[in-house]
Amino acid sequence: MRKTTSVFIGLLGCVMVVLVMGCDNAVESSQDPSLPAKLVQQDSAEFCANGTVEVQFSDASQAFGFPILLVAGDKLVVDATGLDGLEAVAALYGRADSEGNYGEQPVVVNDGQEMVSHLTWTVQNTGMYLLVVTSSGGASEGSATLSITVNEAPGCGGRPSDCRPNESLKCSIESDDPADCSVVFEMFYETTPGDNPRAKCEHLCATGVFKDDDPVSGLYDGLYHDNTPCHAAITDLDCHSCCALSDKPVGENPCNR
Repeated sequence: MRKTTSVFIGLLGCVMVVLVMGCDNAVESSQDPSLPAKLVQQDSAEFCANGTVEVQFSDASQAFGFPILLVAGDKLVVDATGLDGLEAVAALYGRADSEGNYGEQPVVVNDGQEMVSHLTWTVQNTGMYLLVVTSSGGASEGSATLSITVNEAPGCGGRPSDCRPNESLKCSIESDDPADCSVVFEMFYETTPGDNPRAKCEHLCATGVFKDDDPVSGLYDGLYHDNTPCHAAITDLDCHSCCALSDKPVGENPCNR
């Protein structure tokens, strides 16, 4: 290694408050009254552990928000499925700033739509995001199921709920586009003791190779089987970021495929 949707101004106003004091006082939408005006923040622990949750809309203006940690390079898939004829849609906001504001517009647009029943995205920046589910147009009551996979595994990536990695953490393979940091880390530290990327990172921290105040960045140079160059990069990995890596073994080194 060389170290070298248009949701809803009213809803978003509530998003900014809900992280601190809940959302007991819903904010009415001044721009589009047909959209949900009441956001209820949920504890994401069970949802992130299981990869699915059922929500119950008790009135026509209700929406539910699930804070989730995402890491640059994560492959995210979300499905919102209404039950008994209800049409459910989801949107992703973020990443959160230092004041817990997720922004006024969804960060993901699929097929020109901000509120969709099926959402896919490669995460561009590490940080906290808010996944919002509601009924289409906020005009229905009933139940819906929300599901999430990250890097093809059910759940939010298997990270501890208190994990707060370096927000500038980013990894790539062969381009500037973000790639799964667990895979890239394994390329760099394949021979390091540990059964998975997170354990190897924690070992490097415990032995003083990594330090909290000295993030590691590096370039990986290898060869594919046909002897063409294979490159990868990792940026700003520190000990606070070990929790963002997978606690399960990852696949084969992409350079060896």
